[in-house]
Formats: sequence, C-alpha cells, structure tokens
Amino acid sequence: MQWLSFILPFSMGAVVVLQAGINRKIIVHWGLGGATLLNATILFSLSLIIALSGVAKFSLGEFRYWYIFPGILGLCLVMGLPSCVARWGAAHTFILVITTQIILSIAWDVFAEGIAFSWKKALGGVLVAIGSWVAIRL
Repeated sequence: MQWLSFILPFSMGAVVVLQAGINRKIIVHWGLGGATLLNATILFSLSLIIALSGVAKFSLGEFRYWYIFPGILGLCLVMGLPSCVARWGAAHTFILVITTQIILSIAWDVFAEGIAFSWKKALGGVLVAIGSWVAIRL
C-alpha cells in the first residue's frame, strides 16, 4: 500500500489545479458568486448523499465552534484560487501554493500533530522556497 501514499496526494494535487482552472472558466460565464454557489450546491448535495447513506458518522451534540473553519477555508480556496490563476497563471499560482503548503505542513506537524521537528524537512522547505523564487523571478 506504499504506492497509495504517493498516488493519493498526487491525485489531490491534480484535483486542486483542475478545480481552480475549471472554476476560473465558470467564473467567466457565471461570475464569482455563481461559481461559488454552484460549488456549494454540489458539495452540499454530495455530502447529503454520503450522510444519508450511513457512511458519515456525526452528532450535533459533539459539535465544536472550530468545526466551521474547514468549510470557510474551502470557500476561500474555491473563491481565491481561480482569481489567482486568472491574474498570474496556473504555474505561478501553484508554485506559491505548493511552497506555502510545504512550509506550513512542517509547522503543522510540529505544533498540531506533535511530530518531531526534522532538519531534513526544514532544509527541503527552504530549498523549495528558493526553487519557487527562481521559477517565478527568472
């Protein structure tokens, strides 16, 4: 199953780029509000199907205020990434997105997950940041 640890994140990276690119095309015709509403409607519909199928397990009694943040962050992605792609192009946008994800994921592992700090990962983050700067500036 080690191949899954490569294929799944790789697929999710492709999904993010495709979602932003397709949303950018929808925004041209429907506007930002229309594209966001379309995305939210589809997400709600699919989530409802999953919840009603019994796959999802949740209880409103266990709800915490911070549970809303992933949805807000998802909305930021749906609204923000297409705008960035339209303004700077997909390559420029995702070079910076990926660099930020790598650096923030190292911090998340240490502070939120309790995973020991690794100088190798930190050096990798610095090298990615330098590579990103070179790709965007040269």
